[in-house]
Amino acid sequence: MLFLLGAGFNIDATREAGPFYGNSINIGVHQIDCKYPLVADVLKLCFGLDKTAEGKSIEDLFSEALARADYKPMEALVDRLLGADYYIAQRLATAQKSNSYRRFFEHFDRAQFLTFNYDSLPEIFLSQSGRWFPEDGYGVPVQTQLASLAEPRIAAQSSSLVIHLHGSACVFTIESRIIGNPVGGIAELVHLDEPLYAFDPHSISHCFPRYGRVVSVTGHTRPKSE
Repeated sequence: MLFLLGAGFNIDATREAGPFYGNSINIGVHQIDCKYPLVADVLKLCFGLDKTAEGKSIEDLFSEALARADYKPMEALVDRLLGADYYIAQRLATAQKSNSYRRFFEHFDRAQFLTFNYDSLPEIFLSQSGRWFPEDGYGVPVQTQLASLAEPRIAAQSSSLVIHLHGSACVFTIESRIIGNPVGGIAELVHLDEPLYAFDPHSISHCFPRYGRVVSVTGHTRPKSE
């Protein structure tokens, strides 16, 4: 069975998870705004707009921003999605009380998923039940790094794949390698014929406790828009 997930898939997650509160020196106890954004939320968050110009979509705005090498709108969206995963998806996936998302993933235990979303909500749920692993769960081989205290395990195969049609905020590409000794010798930067993919859970590492962060040859860990 195959499911196609769109932006509306996360619409009930905020309500089911309930409110989150923080406490800061400046404003004291306050409710944290970490909901999964809808289109209107993304428009305001990323572009400071209440509505788009006539004949222009939010996709047009992102395309135009990337064309002029302005990555701030995409980075603002990724920050919000990682925050929603950090709070909402993790709470729902690990709560003792059942919820509609857990029941959905448990009921369709042999399903595969195509998603237009950048967030990692499906992976967080599926990894909890041992049905998804980043090494092969994205549909392509992905390099991972076990966390420092994680015990090695026998390689497992994902029974459910999550294919991100527009990309994932937790996967970046490695397009080059350093060959040779860079210290006191001659090293060569070699561009790969085919890019490698690496898993970097970044600020939501606690959602995937067995995994650490993979650092690329350029020092980048977090996915970039460039």
